[in-house]
Amino acid sequence: MAAKTELASVSIVGDREVNEDYCASFARGRAATLIVCDGMGGSERGDIASRGFGEAVLARAQVLLLGKYSTRDDARIMLTRAFELGAQGLREAVAANSPGADSKTTAVVAVALPTVIAVGHLGDSRACLVTEQGLAWRTRDHSLVQMLVEEGEVAEADMGTHPDQGKLFKFIDADRDDPPSVQVYDPLHQGQVLLLCSDGFWEYTPPRDMAQLCRTDNLQGTLTALADTACERAAGRSDNVTAVALRMSPRGLLERTLGVVTGLLGRGERH
Repeated sequence: MAAKTELASVSIVGDREVNEDYCASFARGRAATLIVCDGMGGSERGDIASRGFGEAVLARAQVLLLGKYSTRDDARIMLTRAFELGAQGLREAVAANSPGADSKTTAVVAVALPTVIAVGHLGDSRACLVTEQGLAWRTRDHSLVQMLVEEGEVAEADMGTHPDQGKLFKFIDADRDDPPSVQVYDPLHQGQVLLLCSDGFWEYTPPRDMAQLCRTDNLQGTLTALADTACERAAGRSDNVTAVALRMSPRGLLERTLGVVTGLLGRGERH
């Protein structure tokens, strides 16, 4: 039976004047790459930073990201190099469009292969594995509030509304060279959803709501509805809200719109 997978994406301005988020995805064979970037509020032209990074990854790293790998270390090297290419694109975009601007962005890039999901990120844009029970895992934010959660001073459920949410210690700009955090996880299984999102989405979308993405017959419609609900819950203070989702249907493997990458990465690591 043919495998069934779905891709969906949404990016809305929320209560901001400009949408500084960027999202994209591409696929070849049984490999898919998803990208979400969030131009940082308070910096100059965050939209240039997010688009410059994301478009550079798309244009310069497709062969790299959809290549053949034999070890988990290959995946880490691949994603680290993709972030280097993205940062170079950010610098070029700023120089061309707003020279001297202090443009910053977060970024999360995920590659879903038949044998593994590899994720690299900087900042507080997240990748999550969503199941009908909630989240199997998520990336750990490079933020003050994430540190407070890990020290037991803030509850996970309170992260999105904490007054220090958004204070980051790692991100991407023209003058920084922070390497991404890279994790390698088990591959996507039937009924699961790989979700990438900006903080405007996850701050007001608890895991129990994300789980709707596993049950719905309309992945795109449900993702859009969750984004709209996040805006409503922010009560006039919404950030840009962006998410990209990849779902494997309950009856399929990663094959309908996506195709084949033959490299084996072995068993993924959970963190």
